[in-house]
Amino acid sequence: MRYLLTAAALTMATTAICAEDLPKVTRVIDGRKTTYPEKTIRDGVRALSDVLEACHYLADSRFENGKEIQYTADDVKTAQKGDHVRFVFSKLLLVDVLDKELDVSEAVFANGAFWLVCKKGVVRCSKYEHDKMDRFEKWYRQTLPTD
Repeated sequence: MRYLLTAAALTMATTAICAEDLPKVTRVIDGRKTTYPEKTIRDGVRALSDVLEACHYLADSRFENGKEIQYTADDVKTAQKGDHVRFVFSKLLLVDVLDKELDVSEAVFANGAFWLVCKKGVVRCSKYEHDKMDRFEKWYRQTLPTD
């Protein structure tokens, strides 16, 4: 009996750890915030990884008035002011974008671009492959109840 209780406790702890490892994923469309249910998040992370690895443009800065300006967390916050989807990872998501390995703690898709918060800073990805983006958009636009 003691072994059965120990096995049950380990199973519950493992389940809790796995649930905690899932990222928190929300979106805002037309000013309404929704949270993705756990059962769809794995598909969303897969679709996100695929589209990121198919991106053909990656930048960590932009030029304004002849000066190079690094992207920052403020750029990510600005992207979240309109329609967007946001992933916050409890464990870093590792993706290869244009032969660069990125360790992503947060990803925001807004205005046709992906903003990634990584250990080394903020990067912007765009110009993705159509079939990969279609899969991501299908997941992103699924019907969800408002929070």
